[in-house]
Amino acid sequence: MHVGPTNSGKTHHALRALAAAPTGIYAGPLRLLAHEIWERLNLGSDRGNPQYARKCNMVTGEEVKIVDENARLYSCTVEMIKPNMLYDVAVVDEIQMIGDSERGFAWTEAVLGLDAREIHLCGEETAVPLVEAMLKETNDDLVVNRYERLTPLEVEKQSLGGDLSKIRKGDCIVTFSRRSIFQMKKDVERELGVNCATVYGRLPPEVRSEQADLFNDPNNGVDVLIGSDAIGMGLNLKIRRIIFAQVQKYHENHIQYLSISSTKQIAGRAGRFGLHGSESPGGFTTTLNEEDLPFLTRTMKLGIPALKTARLTPTYPSLVATASALPPHAAMNTIFLAHAYTSKLAPTYRYIYSTATRVCTNYLDAYIQGAAMSDYEVMLAAPIPWRDREAMPFVERLLTLFAGQGIARLGECLEETACVEALDKVEAPNARATHEDLSLLETFHKMLGLYTWLSYRRPVAFPDQTEAMDLKPRVQKGIEVALQSLGKNRVDGKSRRRVIDYSAIKQSGGDKVNKRAKLFAQYTAKYA
Repeated sequence: MHVGPTNSGKTHHALRALAAAPTGIYAGPLRLLAHEIWERLNLGSDRGNPQYARKCNMVTGEEVKIVDENARLYSCTVEMIKPNMLYDVAVVDEIQMIGDSERGFAWTEAVLGLDAREIHLCGEETAVPLVEAMLKETNDDLVVNRYERLTPLEVEKQSLGGDLSKIRKGDCIVTFSRRSIFQMKKDVERELGVNCATVYGRLPPEVRSEQADLFNDPNNGVDVLIGSDAIGMGLNLKIRRIIFAQVQKYHENHIQYLSISSTKQIAGRAGRFGLHGSESPGGFTTTLNEEDLPFLTRTMKLGIPALKTARLTPTYPSLVATASALPPHAAMNTIFLAHAYTSKLAPTYRYIYSTATRVCTNYLDAYIQGAAMSDYEVMLAAPIPWRDREAMPFVERLLTLFAGQGIARLGECLEETACVEALDKVEAPNARATHEDLSLLETFHKMLGLYTWLSYRRPVAFPDQTEAMDLKPRVQKGIEVALQSLGKNRVDGKSRRRVIDYSAIKQSGGDKVNKRAKLFAQYTAKYA
């Protein structure tokens, strides 16, 4: 295990081992991270020299990048780990997510199921006791490497006192709702006369990366970043100071203070090693309002409680066995509840049965009840945006077509949404977007991601993969246009994109869709 705070170099050491391995895999929590590692390995940037570049393919739930069909390295999201392939080195990032109430099962499966001679687990110290307990049952050897932060992080003695004029170049203001992010952006741009980049959870990973590039470039006038806790993972950001505009956030129908882990992870994004030059004094953090500073000061001094349980998800055979003991055509929600209450687990483990799972099973019972258990399994794993009301007409239409006709065409699924009209609007010359347009485009991107995900697992039922993949970059560009339109002004009249020599990453030609599908099928048989 490689454990330590944010900006301690723990993942870098694991990636060096991966880059030197004959065969290996990187698994992280975000498609953005999987793409970053794919890029670094193929360009040799992890070793600082292109001659050390390694051919690496990427497989995530909705995207496949093929550099070479015979490549020996993979970068993937953690749910896409292939358990029946032997690796020399495996790197599993953000291991503390093993306790996450919705996705933790994937990290549990990685720890227990990866077939690798050497597994590197990277993350917080909080996961060490739990992993130790798990590995006692498997008789695996565990070596724990602990790291200290590479640059100092200081909690400032004074807040900004609510004064936005005290914001400086390189600052990041953190708030936790989409509405407050755009209000803060408007207020800061009006007060300081600067451009602000924005990063929050609803933005597609590609757009978050674009916004990060705008902020990191010191020469284009985007001097301040406004973001949510989405800045805490997956982006390299040249942040000098983190300013908490809020220390509370909305979570499952109530307001709660930030956890110790979240507070430290967000604050730790300030002063990242190697991003500010050798003269950088490190990073700083404070609050916008005076009443929040005592919480931040106190929390940054506290240790993070150790994780107590690793999460599991019901397996297909166990759900079938549970269903067979219930009356015919029992609702999926009933099967899950029966499974949860009748299963016996060691104290180290706990089944996932979150609010999202309950919402998901209720919807599936309403739209595809009576479908094969394997279809339920696919839909339960799919990235369906249950919390997005604007997406639900698309989801309901998709499920209805799938259950009734066995085939769901993308165009038919989109008929009852306003997303296509929003895209047409922002693609028009001299377009001026509204917040509603931006929200619709963000939802549109989620819909396309869902359809692409399903098309890999049920290609006959969801045949329009090419159309969905062609639309995604248009929607991403539309979101960028909308963000610029809603800002103070455009940056030099156009979006500035980073330039990377991707000619060094030559992806396989030919029939790309068939090659992607072939690699995906070879890589995972989980949903076959």
